[in-house]
Amino acid sequence: MLTQQHALFPSRLFPHFHPMSLLTTYTKYFTPSNGNAAQAANMENALDTLTPLLSVETLTVLQLLGFNFKQAIGEPLTLLLQKFITSKIPADPQSNIEYNKLVVTHNIEALKVVQDKDAADRLEQLRSKGIL
Repeated sequence: MLTQQHALFPSRLFPHFHPMSLLTTYTKYFTPSNGNAAQAANMENALDTLTPLLSVETLTVLQLLGFNFKQAIGEPLTLLLQKFITSKIPADPQSNIEYNKLVVTHNIEALKVVQDKDAADRLEQLRSKGIL
């Protein structure tokens, strides 16, 4: 029989990990703040379903069965944080130049359409049909 000392997770990697503290934190900070009662009830039902499953023993058994916590949780969380951090970095000036060129080209083409009565009529027909 394997004891908690032999299990890699959570005793050696996370000695102070307690799954219920994770749920308590989640419910404290991630409850709907806009007063949507249906959404709050759905979240509470989901958490009530997950609560009995999250225990040190369950997580240990999952790891023994081959569940890769690093791949399943760590990598997506790392990517999410990477995207969040890079979204806060100012845009590359070169990409702004390219974007501005595209905007100018679009505006030139729009002016060409306005100057051509047939093209303007075709554009209006497409818009009235909901295509554009």
